[in-house]
Parts: sequence; C-alpha cells; structure tokens
Amino acid sequence: MRTLLNVTMSENDTRMLVILLIVLLFVFLVMGLLGMAIRKVCQLQAGVIDQQMGEPVRYKVVSDPVHFKKLANKKNNRILVKEAVAPLLIGFVALMFYLIYAGLTDEWGRNYFGEFGTLLFTFDFKNATYSDFWGFKNVLVDWPPVIAPSPKAEFWPSYVLCPLVIVSVTYYLIVIQGFLSRLLYLHRICRDVFDVSLKNYKYYDHLGTDPYGRPLNPTETPVKEPTPNEQPKK
Repeated sequence: MRTLLNVTMSENDTRMLVILLIVLLFVFLVMGLLGMAIRKVCQLQAGVIDQQMGEPVRYKVVSDPVHFKKLANKKNNRILVKEAVAPLLIGFVALMFYLIYAGLTDEWGRNYFGEFGTLLFTFDFKNATYSDFWGFKNVLVDWPPVIAPSPKAEFWPSYVLCPLVIVSVTYYLIVIQGFLSRLLYLHRICRDVFDVSLKNYKYYDHLGTDPYGRPLNPTETPVKEPTPNEQPKK
C-alpha cells in the first residue's frame, strides 16, 4: 500500500518560502560571523591577561590562586577604566549636544533616529505586499520597496547626535565584552597555573631498583654495581 501526499502551493506560498529560506540563511551567517568575532576577541583578551600576569607569576610575586585572582582582578579593572574613557567621553558629548539643542529649541521628543534613517537605504514595509500563509495572516510575501537616501538640511541635529550615540554605545559594549572575557579567563587560569595533578605521576618510577629489578623502599638507596673499569685491582 502506497500513500501519496500531494501538496499544492500557490505562487505567493512559493515566494514566501524562498524569502523565508534566504532570511534564515542570512541569520545563520550573521550568527556564525558574530560567534567567530566573539571567539577572536576572547583569544585576544586572554593574551592581555597572560601578558599582565606573566611576570608576577614568573618572579613568584603571587604564589597561590587567591593572590593571583586578586591581582588579576585589579589589573582587569584598571584596563576597563582605561578603555572605557573614550566611549564614555563620546557619550557625554552626545548628551551635552542633546541637552543644549533640545533646551534651546524645546524639541525633547523629536524623532532623531527616524530622521537619521533618511541617510540610509531602508525598506518601505508599509507599502509591501502581505497575504495569508498556511494559517498565518498578514505575512510578508514579497520584497518591500527600497527607499533611497534622501537627506534634508533641517535634519542636521539628528545627523550629528545619532552617530555619536551609536559609536558610544557600540564602543562601550565592545569594552564590556573584553572585560567579561578577561574576567572569565582569569578565573579559569588561576586554577590551572597552580594546579597540582597526579594524573601522570608514577610512584615507583622515582624509586631505585635492586639488582633483580624490584623497587626499593623509599628509605633505601639503590646499590650501584661497579663497572668493569671500577673493578678492584688484585
């Protein structure tokens, strides 16, 4: 007995499946690239901790995991403060610009990011084609129209404020990600540096043996047999 499943799809359904597959492929690609970037940043930040803590460990400044973690945390916090100065300064400039401009013009609720979008290529989802798709209503079934950039002179405050905010937030997130990467790495490496493992240790490999190859007791010393050159002369 053979059962045949006949699935009929309209043109809109086929188009929707193609769009869905392309979107999923794009999402997986972005996630993969983002994961690779995060892994690379973690490796770079681990090298920073190795460089900062190399000499204290080599010259016995720290001798246990507690002191290692304490010193490494101090160095990590100093790096965070040093690297966070730039994005916080940019954010402060953006805040002052907003307060001064909005205070002079009384435009506190102005759509700054909406106006900033006129510098970019955007999709017009309002005029896109929607339809029902396998029980789902108002599903996008075609590529939305693309709106070309159309900058306007009266939007200049948005063109100044939004880039400052975007750069400040992105820069600060990168700094925080580096701080967390170093923090996780130093908590892991502090155990490995002072780890004492007996996994590959063989007790009897460090003991001497008697002439029959049997291990001696720890209190005994191996008997060295004389070589032919050391034989006593008669």
